[in-house]
Amino acid sequence: MTDQPPEDRSRDDVRRQFIRGWLTVACVDMENADILLGGAPSSYTHVAVLCQQAVEKLIKAVLVYHQIEVPRSHDLGRLLSLLVRREPDFVDRARHATTLTQYAVTPRYPDGYEYMDLASARALYAVAERVRTDVMGLLAPFLDEE
Repeated sequence: MTDQPPEDRSRDDVRRQFIRGWLTVACVDMENADILLGGAPSSYTHVAVLCQQAVEKLIKAVLVYHQIEVPRSHDLGRLLSLLVRREPDFVDRARHATTLTQYAVTPRYPDGYEYMDLASARALYAVAERVRTDVMGLLAPFLDEE
């Protein structure tokens, strides 16, 4: 964060602030998912939910970077589609993460809850971690410009 009054901050500074906000909450989701991987088997489904949330926020950080309006959507395929023209390589690498979309809402309700095994939870965590690595590499040059 900066001590400058809002009117003295550049558009890029404001964008960096929003991007860092998305990245921070995504990293918190990943940290919590990592903790749950070491927990009780009943928590593994929540790993999937947190991984979906993290990837959604990571993609939204890239949308902010490109000054694309961030929709209120949990659909990772839809979010990635907004980046096809600006980040085709990233979209190609992240497309596998769209499988996480199914964990955005359904597991939060009793009629959609299914227990997940540890191997599946770890695999989904690895998917989210690959997206996080890609996004951090993509955004690092812009974030480091200050």
